[in-house]
Amino acid sequence: MPVAGAAAESAVNAEHAAPVPDFRPQEAAAPRVETMAPVSEVQAFVPSESLAREERIETPPPVVRPAPPAFEPIVMPPDLVLIETDPEKARVAASHVEPPAPPRPPRVRPALAPVTEEPLEQVETRK
Repeated sequence: MPVAGAAAESAVNAEHAAPVPDFRPQEAAAPRVETMAPVSEVQAFVPSESLAREERIETPPPVVRPAPPAFEPIVMPPDLVLIETDPEKARVAASHVEPPAPPRPPRVRPALAPVTEEPLEQVETRK
């Protein structure tokens, strides 16, 4: 009887099992090639009456922006004189290159606290 029980069990499992997909390569369908109509069959576009009549579209009036305020010349006090930098001095200052700063020294790590090998003590902090 164990054989019949096993056969019945496999039949029940087969009914509830999901179908196994078929991964075998299938014949590829030929790609569909669309052809254009011959030139003799091409017709000119003729707009319908609704497209042919001109539709009046109201355009908003142009926005008039106020002109930016005119810049007033800077008036220097009479006791100040505007001077110009000597071009030779400006060239010398621009050609002077400062050397890069030296790299920072590495950080010195503090020594580790010594590890004690004594037994631990429980301390009560609340009464």
